[in-house]
Amino acid sequence: MEQAVVTAAERRKARAAISALFFTNGALLGSLVLRFPEIKDAFGLSSSVYGATIALSSLGGILAGPFAARAVRRLTSRVVASVMTIGIGLAVLLIGLTSTLRIYAGDSPAVATILYIILASSFLLNGCSDSIVDVAQNMQGFRLQRLYGRPIISAFHGMWSVGAAVGGLFGVLTTTFHISLLIHSLIASCICIALGFAVMPFTIRGADPQDNNEDEAGDSSRVRTLSWHPVLVLTLLVILCISGMLIEDAGSSWATLFMRDYAHAGAGLAGSGYVFLLTTHACGRFIADSLVHRYGPRAVVCGGGALILIGMGSALAIGTFLALLVGFAAAGLGCAASVPLAYNAAHDIRGMNPATGLTIVSWLGRLAFLVAPPLVGLVVQHTSLLSAMIVIPLAGAGLVLTSTVLACRGANVQE
Repeated sequence: MEQAVVTAAERRKARAAISALFFTNGALLGSLVLRFPEIKDAFGLSSSVYGATIALSSLGGILAGPFAARAVRRLTSRVVASVMTIGIGLAVLLIGLTSTLRIYAGDSPAVATILYIILASSFLLNGCSDSIVDVAQNMQGFRLQRLYGRPIISAFHGMWSVGAAVGGLFGVLTTTFHISLLIHSLIASCICIALGFAVMPFTIRGADPQDNNEDEAGDSSRVRTLSWHPVLVLTLLVILCISGMLIEDAGSSWATLFMRDYAHAGAGLAGSGYVFLLTTHACGRFIADSLVHRYGPRAVVCGGGALILIGMGSALAIGTFLALLVGFAAAGLGCAASVPLAYNAAHDIRGMNPATGLTIVSWLGRLAFLVAPPLVGLVVQHTSLLSAMIVIPLAGAGLVLTSTVLACRGANVQE
């Protein structure tokens, strides 16, 4: 049991502070998602190059991810979660700056190349910073969850979704009022970096735990896995994590383009699918903790995957605007708990350092964001944008299959 936070008031302050860290993480890049088509148009990127550019963020996460556990052990999760927010803020600022400059740069190939290199490097920097922040803020969340003795981690990820939704709304407003990407990114970066540092004094102090073997009576904060070989457990958790992330990636990278260019929703409604997905995604995360506490993590993940498979699969088959909105809503709700529970289970593997297990699954889970955008972009270029959306029901099937690695509610899992 942690000793750094002992009173109810301190726990409430820590919960608000950690929620703010998740919020800023979602809001920073989320503020640019609805302006991605504008960035694509500014640089004149093909679908495949556009997908590859976005995937550089995941490449940065893959490169920096292995150092997350070491950074947390050396500096503590509270320091890393706040300080590395600077890297994400700088990346968002540079993306906005280069996109704005590209519009006014003319036809000079040299200038265009330099600006694109900076743009690509900014996506890379975002991924490097985000992968380390991801582990650190989740470590903070799991430490507080142990103090509560019940699931609360999905609510923190819900705050990430709220941040992404608020960032998306900010993107809609700046687009509507013709505010440049530079001003947009400057405002978003400064506010989120300032908030990240302001809440650091209220986060959980001290060294992070090095083991997770103990279980206390009545404590439902642990997400245990079946007593299979650790390599198999980690592999299935990575696939579970990737399945959930693929749905998020399809929403952020392709949903707006799909609704605009394939479903012909019009510029004003192009972002509606992504907004519906984000909204139900956030709502699902706020109710997921109580569902996990009542039914267990396996039932929640499996049920969510089935909802995605049926809901989005049916929506794509029908193809109408309203059906697609329902499909996106089902996808957001169904995948809401998948990534938090995959992280929670990786953090709670018996006999493994919590930061190590979490780092492995978070790191390899980012393969979804590294491989999916360019691969889907290549398929889209040779088929249609419908291919990008078929990923969603396939990922739902992946959640159903990999949920079997999670122990049933109340199961007595041995070491």
